[in-house]
Amino acid sequence: MVPIKGISEVVLEVRDLQKAEWFYNEVLGFPLKRMDPRVTWVEAPQVRLQLRLFGTPGHRGATAFHFAFAVAPEDIEPITEILKKHGVWARGPVDFGEAVSVFCFDPDSNEIEFSTLHAR
Repeated sequence: MVPIKGISEVVLEVRDLQKAEWFYNEVLGFPLKRMDPRVTWVEAPQVRLQLRLFGTPGHRGATAFHFAFAVAPEDIEPITEILKKHGVWARGPVDFGEAVSVFCFDPDSNEIEFSTLHAR
């Protein structure tokens, strides 16, 4: 196996950078770092997402996809409430036995999972 320690960055192509910034900053609470007019980094400990305006030269994505944030079990309910407070549709909590998760979609239809899988 290749000795990978984790994922250091995920690049998301977005159609409306301001809507994406609102979602990741205002709804999820991530600090933002604007790199240029077409690219914003969303950063927190152990996490970096790059929001890249669709058509920006460089990394290319295909379509919307799914990714998950590891969260503590006691944070599942508060996350669900934060999403609902901001008018974001949330599915869950869903108990998978090995983990409990809540799901939502960002403005570009990327499915985001908040999962206790790696927190247990």
